[in-house]
Amino acid sequence: MEIPPQAPPKLRVAAYVDATEEHFEPHAVSRVDAFEKAVAAAPNLEIQAHVVRNGTSAGTKLARGLGYLAMHVAPPVLGQAVFGLPGMLAGAAVTAYLVYKGYTLEAGKNLGGAFHQPFTTPGPFWKGTRTYEIVADQTDGIDSRVISQSDSVRPATPGELSAFVTQHLEPGQTNVLYIAGHGWGPWKVASMHTTALAVAVEKSQVKPDLVVFESCLMGNLEALSLLRQHASVAVVSEELMVAGGLGAGQLPIKSMLARAAREGGSPHEMGQRMVEVARQAGVPTLAAVDLKGLDRLLGELDDLAQAALKDLPTRREALREGLQASQKVPQIDHELGGTADFADLGDFLKRLKALGLPADEAVQALGEAVLAHTAGPGNEATTGLSFCTRIPKGGEAIYAGLPLPGSFRKLVGELTTP
Repeated sequence: MEIPPQAPPKLRVAAYVDATEEHFEPHAVSRVDAFEKAVAAAPNLEIQAHVVRNGTSAGTKLARGLGYLAMHVAPPVLGQAVFGLPGMLAGAAVTAYLVYKGYTLEAGKNLGGAFHQPFTTPGPFWKGTRTYEIVADQTDGIDSRVISQSDSVRPATPGELSAFVTQHLEPGQTNVLYIAGHGWGPWKVASMHTTALAVAVEKSQVKPDLVVFESCLMGNLEALSLLRQHASVAVVSEELMVAGGLGAGQLPIKSMLARAAREGGSPHEMGQRMVEVARQAGVPTLAAVDLKGLDRLLGELDDLAQAALKDLPTRREALREGLQASQKVPQIDHELGGTADFADLGDFLKRLKALGLPADEAVQALGEAVLAHTAGPGNEATTGLSFCTRIPKGGEAIYAGLPLPGSFRKLVGELTTP
């Protein structure tokens, strides 16, 4: 007698979408729309989404988007008209500065936000906090029932987030925590300190099997070390989500969740499949990280750093040059009062090995911890995890409490101090 194939278990997703910051808001409602399409593609997928939205009007978004474009175009045009070629060159430099500061990105986000307004149905344009019980997509608008709503526009506290996760996740099922919102590695994510997010997950009565971050710079050793005891796998980017021209809100979350739900498997297999879907969609950097494997990695980094510190008196400059040459991770700091530097961990370890240091065990531990990763043009040297090479102004107190080997922190400090 042939036994019919067993249906994959339910995949339960607690999705927290923080759109309190204006330039993330255009993607808040599109995420809900993507969840509905994912459920339509995988009936065993159950999602509850908690969305905080600041309610900037479509007209304001449109005006600001056009304003940003004018700021981008005007300097070279005016410079050429008034000062000739030197002015055009100076204007081009100003334009490059504006692009670096993200103003052209802001233009696209604001214009995109204006066009996202029709997707706020059912009901009029809204601001505040909504929790949706996601159902399969039936129309061009949002079909899902709003199970709670308030006028409060503020990020969830760790206690509220913990209660939301506990309420929706279910023992015995495969559980996913999805976080969307601005990320800044070990310091902030989704408008809360990363340490506070770790506390929220720790205190949840049901722990997630996977944590998926649609947030910049969360593929970071320091940040993920906070979660290593509270989840199995993290799906993260060590770079900006806008790297390679991919805007925030463009992660193919519908296909990632739907495939994971349809095909089932262990959290490790689901994480690997999610990264494969992202690779096929052209996402420039995304990794599935085995959080339990970070314990061994941190131990190996401790041993390696201690060996490097012994060689420091005679090899300081060579080690410093190795760190400076390591693959840099692009970032723009709008919040912490100074730019924090991130470097790819694997690239740094390979450079230490080339200098004769005993890095083999650390390289192997990193390879085992990173289950899968993508790497696009310009960041081929990335290996899935970054580490911080400089602490931003205001981040010292937070960084001091992170579970990172003291020897590794000391080594990086020695190599970055003039």
